[in-house]
Amino acid sequence: EGNVGIGSSSPISPTGSTGKLTLADASNPTLAFYDSGEAANQRAAFIENNQQNLMFGKMNDNGSSPTELMRLSPVGNLGIGTTGPSERLHVAGNILVSTAATSPILFASTTTGNVGIGTTSPTTKLHVPGGVVLIGGTSGMTGGNFEVQNNGVGAREALTLTNTQAIAADVGEDVIFRGGPGGNVQAQLRAAWAGSGTNSGGYLSVMTRTDDTA
Repeated sequence: EGNVGIGSSSPISPTGSTGKLTLADASNPTLAFYDSGEAANQRAAFIENNQQNLMFGKMNDNGSSPTELMRLSPVGNLGIGTTGPSERLHVAGNILVSTAATSPILFASTTTGNVGIGTTSPTTKLHVPGGVVLIGGTSGMTGGNFEVQNNGVGAREALTLTNTQAIAADVGEDVIFRGGPGGNVQAQLRAAWAGSGTNSGGYLSVMTRTDDTA
């Protein structure tokens, strides 16, 4: 059947498969990969079986200083940066999801606990540069879809809308309320700059609107 055993005279494999290759050892059988075309101490990697934990890692050219980088546990949990994955995917360290090195989609920092969408430098618990749409609730559902709570002692700002770009007078930040069929019936709350200087003050206006051009 073309079976090969290294350290074993009885190669094994999952039932029904052929072309078996078995590495047998009394302590952690290991398969090493060596790329002679790379720089010194960047040539060797390994896969090791330790009590049905599959460990993936790297080591020096002479086999010294083995470093585990990833582990697949006996129950199917995958750990990166941890030797004890407790979930299907367990990552100990920052997480970056991107379309390219300079195009981040999602970033989570283990240093600050902040999460960024579209940025790798989140400065708050959730940092989203750009627009955000929150959709919640179903037909017949009661209660709010979006809630802001401020439990800080002495803190005054529960929700802040900021626009730091140079804008003309009477232009500011809007909060839009939609309702009716298709969400076309709208009311708008605008905090606007009065103009003539950075400390000239502002005002709050309430208006109705029928489209997205106001």
